[in-house]
Amino acid sequence: MPITLNVSPGPTAITDMTDMPNMPDMTNDTKTTPAAHAEKSSAQAVAELRGIGKTYYKPDGSVLVDALVNVYLEIWKGQYVAIMGASGSGKSTLLRLLAGVERPSGGRLEVLGGNPDDARVRRALGFLPESSPFLAELS
Repeated sequence: MPITLNVSPGPTAITDMTDMPNMPDMTNDTKTTPAAHAEKSSAQAVAELRGIGKTYYKPDGSVLVDALVNVYLEIWKGQYVAIMGASGSGKSTLLRLLAGVERPSGGRLEVLGGNPDDARVRRALGFLPESSPFLAELS
């Protein structure tokens, strides 16, 4: 099952994270595209993904799984994006790519006007995965 991206404009789109399961399915709603909401006149996208793919391989070099295939996404300043999907659908992989924790296997990825590997971009990003790598006794 593929991931579902719900894109909404501005802070009033979601009032409480408990509302997330009750959000309507907007995957085929053209009003959810960045062009319908973004103020693009003088701004650039906060994140742009063009044909992004991520493949994980087995130790022998054969394909284990294509976690993301040909993903296109634009996120503009002021938008909230809900990334939803079944276990194993690529949600965490997408977030790790956006944060620069992993590199895509293909496509073009730009975050904050640059590559997530760039020091300028990395300084502006924060990422804390669900399973924290930090030791409990140190946090």
